[in-house]
Amino acid sequence: MPVSLFRSLYSVQSVRFSPFRRNVLACGSAQHFGMAGNGRQDVLELPAAGTGVAQVVQAFETKEAVFDCAWSEANEAVLASAGGSGVIRLWDLSSPMARGQGQGAAVELRAHKKEAASIDWNSLERNLLASTSWDSFLIVWDVLSARPLVTVQAHNGVAYQASWHPRKPRTLATCGADGTIAVIDIGQAGAQGPSASASVRLKAHDGEILALDWNKYREHEVASAGTDSTIRIFDIRNPQRPLSILKGHSMAVRKVRWSPHSEQTLASCSYDMSVAVWDALAGAVLKRFDHHSEFVVGLDWSLFDQNVLATASWDRMICVWNVLKDPPPPSTRMLRRTMAPPAAPMAPSSGPPNGQLQTGSGSAGLPQLQRTDA
Repeated sequence: MPVSLFRSLYSVQSVRFSPFRRNVLACGSAQHFGMAGNGRQDVLELPAAGTGVAQVVQAFETKEAVFDCAWSEANEAVLASAGGSGVIRLWDLSSPMARGQGQGAAVELRAHKKEAASIDWNSLERNLLASTSWDSFLIVWDVLSARPLVTVQAHNGVAYQASWHPRKPRTLATCGADGTIAVIDIGQAGAQGPSASASVRLKAHDGEILALDWNKYREHEVASAGTDSTIRIFDIRNPQRPLSILKGHSMAVRKVRWSPHSEQTLASCSYDMSVAVWDALAGAVLKRFDHHSEFVVGLDWSLFDQNVLATASWDRMICVWNVLKDPPPPSTRMLRRTMAPPAAPMAPSSGPPNGQLQTGSGSAGLPQLQRTDA
C-alpha cells in the first residue's frame, strides 16, 4: 500500500484501523491541541488505489476534545470516543442521523470526573469497554446496559491508558503518572458486583508512563512508553527488571504498539516528532521516520495488511504506508500548504435529548453487538 494521507481540521489525537474493513479508519481530534475548544470524530476511507488522499465518510463534532477512539469488536457500525469532559460516546454509524452527517451519540457513558484519556474494547468479551481518565480511575463498562461494571482507582495521578489482554478476557493492564504498570484482574459478579484487583503492580519507569501494549504472541510480555524517552518490555511473571530497554527517542514516547503480525515488531511515536519501528528482540531500530512537523501522538497497525502503519500528529496530518516496502511519507510541513482540510464542522453535538439514551435497534440504543462475521 503506497502512502495515503489525510489533513484533519483539528490536531489529531488518535487513529485506529477498523477491525472489519481494510480501508476504513477512525481518528479523534481537538482544537487548540486539546487544551480548549471543540473536538471531532472522523471516519475515513482510504483511496481504493492505495495512494492519495483519504476521504471523510462520517464526522461528528463535539463540544470538547476527542482524545481517543476505539472500534467495537462486535459490530462494525459502532465506534467509541473518549472526550475531554470525561464522557465516553458510542456512535451508531448505521443510523440515518449518522449517515446524513447528523449529530448525536447513540449512548453517552458518564462517570469520569476529569478528561477521558483512553478507551479499549475487549476483543474476547465484546460487550466490555475499558476507559481511563485524568481522575486516576479505570472503569470497565458493560455497553449493553450502559453502566459501569467495575470502577477502580488504578494509579496515583493520571491513568493514561488501559489495554485488554489478548487472550485473557478478564485481565487488562493500565499505566499512569505514578510510573507504574498495573495488571488488573476482574472477578466474576458477587453480592457486591464484580471485583477488581491488581495481581501485579510494577514500577516500570522513573517518570510517567504514557502508553502500553500487550504482545499479541508472547502473552506475558507488555511494552511501556515513558516520559524518560525509553520503551521498556516486561515479562509480568518476573517484573523485577525489564527484559529490555529500547532507546532511540530524544523526548517522551507517546504511544507504543506491537504488530499484530509479528512477535518482535514494535512501533512507537514520540514528542520528538519521530516514528520508530523496532526489532524488539534485537533491541534495534529497523526504520525511523521524521515526516511529521509536530508531536506524534497516535499510531496503529492494520490488521489486514502486514507492516502497514497509520500515524497521527498535532500537525493535523494522518499518514498511512507500508513501513518496510514504501518510501517514507513526505514532510507534512510541505503537505499542509497544499492539502485542503475537510469541510467546515457542523454544530457541536449536545448529546442525547434531556441526557437520555436515544432509542435504537439494539440494547441501550445501539445496534446488536454481535459479530457480523461470526
